[in-house]
Amino acid sequence: MNALRSSTVVVTFGLVGVLIGWLAWGNGTEAWWLMYLTLLPLSWGLAQSRLSASLLMLGYYLGGARGLPGGAAVFFGSDSPAWLGFVCYLAACLFLTLPFSLLWSKSGSGWRFVAATCVSIMPPLAFVGWINPLAVTGALYPAMGWLGLAFTLAMMMSLAVRSTQWIFTLAFMAVVANAYYIAPAVPAGWAGMDTHFPQLGSGGGIGQVIDAMKRVDWLVKYTDTVPANSVRVLPETVIGPIGDSARFLLADASARLIKRGSRVLAGGELDQDDGRYLNAVMVVGAQGSDGRQAVQGIPVPVSMWHPFGKAGAVADVWGHSGLINVAGKKTGVLICYEQLLTYSVLWMMTEKPDVLVGASNLWWVTDKTIPVIQAQMMTTYGRLFDVGVVRAVNAKEGYHA
Repeated sequence: MNALRSSTVVVTFGLVGVLIGWLAWGNGTEAWWLMYLTLLPLSWGLAQSRLSASLLMLGYYLGGARGLPGGAAVFFGSDSPAWLGFVCYLAACLFLTLPFSLLWSKSGSGWRFVAATCVSIMPPLAFVGWINPLAVTGALYPAMGWLGLAFTLAMMMSLAVRSTQWIFTLAFMAVVANAYYIAPAVPAGWAGMDTHFPQLGSGGGIGQVIDAMKRVDWLVKYTDTVPANSVRVLPETVIGPIGDSARFLLADASARLIKRGSRVLAGGELDQDDGRYLNAVMVVGAQGSDGRQAVQGIPVPVSMWHPFGKAGAVADVWGHSGLINVAGKKTGVLICYEQLLTYSVLWMMTEKPDVLVGASNLWWVTDKTIPVIQAQMMTTYGRLFDVGVVRAVNAKEGYHA
């Protein structure tokens, strides 16, 4: 009877984790959805065994990242086995659960949950560090920046040990912070444009090059519609691999934009001498002190980034190659996968950008959860650091956040 009761308790913790992840992520972009994340440290503190605590966190990651298996299967391509997406999803969730499992103690020390949360942000866990519980910070303490992160860690610790006095004190501070919060304005003239191209693949195959040239032609025509003295953001990979013909056409479009004092930020791929490529956002119409390109720091592992291989996208894990100047604004560009990673967002925020730009290529998604989660991440950290956010997504009709 005791064994049955113990098994029921363990399974219940796993289901609670799934429910928290399911509710907090992928349902809506409003900040209040992330408030469900406060239930994680509270539940962690109630766990009476390492297995219960581990299943709580595994369930959380599985429930929150539920859109990945189907999408990953499409992303890897029809030549890949059907089970590959699910295996990558399960392996990453187990990987993220590991620090919480190792650091759990029957004493229920709150600092252990905080430590595990912080460890899961840093490399190598950072490379799959999506839906980190710290994202609740933007909902709790908007415009409070790094101090808000410290308060959130204190809140997590208090919830884990059920310190009523500290919970009420920190909750009161959160209420005050939200009462006085005014959302930051996007710089005047800046806007994102979503697209619906059926597939924007990476690489330089002849079919992709032809499709890319069609999109470059579309981009050249689009630049003529951009108002004077404005900045428009287009999705990741919208230009495709940039060859000599594409450069010629883009140079012409750039000249016309410069005459109007405007810029277009558009995703493209730049081949490197070593056979790899940069997954970048190009500044078409760059002028003066503008940067020419922002580069993705952490491409998707396995499918795009091969750390020990000689092909694929180049990574810049410790750099800030996504930070550029655009129209006098220090612009932090996060390209697709980076928007899911707390490490990438916080690393960018150490540079204090004036505006946060998100460019995504999500033609492969099979439901709306991943676009919504990207929007949640950009919104919550924009709230936290009081930075305006501009996003552009390429996805199927009805799959935009």
